[in-house]
Amino acid sequence: MSTVSLSEVETPTDVEGFRENLSRFFLKDGGTNNLMVMGNDSIPIDEISSLADVYTKTGTGFGGNGGSPSITPSLDFSMDTVREFMDKTGQVFSCVGFFEDEDNFDLYDVSENQRDYVTSSKNVGWYTLDNQILREFYSKVLGEFSGYVPVGDAS
Repeated sequence: MSTVSLSEVETPTDVEGFRENLSRFFLKDGGTNNLMVMGNDSIPIDEISSLADVYTKTGTGFGGNGGSPSITPSLDFSMDTVREFMDKTGQVFSCVGFFEDEDNFDLYDVSENQRDYVTSSKNVGWYTLDNQILREFYSKVLGEFSGYVPVGDAS
């Protein structure tokens, strides 16, 4: 299993690219192409056109049961590294730029084999779709379909 450079990941500009990256960089249910969502049935990636669809299909978020669904990105990073980055950059409630330094994390393409990632990664975890730490990652990997704008693009 090898790591993927985040800078080499193409930010999707269409739904097909969004679905491809969702399949490559997030855990799926067994041998299916269904996105695993904590506490819910998995969702076929072909039925997801944006992360907003995950909220709708799980009945969560605004207009639903509240809360935010959780998914598992194929990332390996530690909260200690996040805290060190925040201290170094003087951030208190954000960690903007964390994913620009690829020494902070490892990213794996799990489209073919997610078992190796799950068994070898030290920090496999569920993260909510509104997780502040991962918003920058979601924006890069899932593009506008994540619901977040890239840092520096906000108007």
